[in-house]
Amino acid sequence: MAPNFQQLRFLNLEGLRLDGRVLSTLPLPPPLPHLRVVAFTYWNVAQALDSWLVTCPNLMEFRFFKLILNNLSTLSVFSERKITRLAFLSCLYWPKHTGEWSTVVFTNVCHLECSIRIFCVAWTYLPLVLDQLTLELSRRHVVGLDVLGSIESYLNIATINSLALLVEEHNPWFLMNQRDLLQLCKGKTSKFKVVYLLCQCSASQTGTGSFLTAPWKRTVNKFKELTSKDASEVMLWESASNPFDYLMC
Repeated sequence: MAPNFQQLRFLNLEGLRLDGRVLSTLPLPPPLPHLRVVAFTYWNVAQALDSWLVTCPNLMEFRFFKLILNNLSTLSVFSERKITRLAFLSCLYWPKHTGEWSTVVFTNVCHLECSIRIFCVAWTYLPLVLDQLTLELSRRHVVGLDVLGSIESYLNIATINSLALLVEEHNPWFLMNQRDLLQLCKGKTSKFKVVYLLCQCSASQTGTGSFLTAPWKRTVNKFKELTSKDASEVMLWESASNPFDYLMC
């Protein structure tokens, strides 16, 4: 393992596809002792790297982005590592039999971030005690959803220490429903905030949006908050023709 990657704390696997059948024929890469966060675009990457992820002693957070989520409990890392933070951002589908794996996946989760579409579909399976819940109210995801009803039903049975809403600054649904939504959220949790994100609509002063527009870019931004020292390592990883080679160094 290259010395620089021994200090890596955030592993960005955006757009990377791995074939588990090929990886099973290769020696297991050495663990990354300081790795804390891994972000995925494709489900098969999580499956292919499962045996290796278990060996990383400080792994604590998964960020799933645009995945077709399958049975997450098949990942041994959830039972062998204490995953305390999860994010489901812009996921395409939510598995039908969530109840079969939710108890395994959410056992140790205390920080949860998800798009409002995922929340409205799956709130009955989410943890009932959380230190932090963050909901992304994208204008694309609120169409046809009972957002207020889902949030109220969940907050009536859950204990949430801190709740945050990520809202595009000119989101029509939020502008229409913000009074009822803010009143509901403030009455159910002691710590509540709304984070306004710049958007790409015609009313935006920037006209081109911002770094915070896409949830995936927020994930990268979160990495930069962890440490600026690791940024050059991630750039090397993402610019490689075969990023997996770095793990085999």
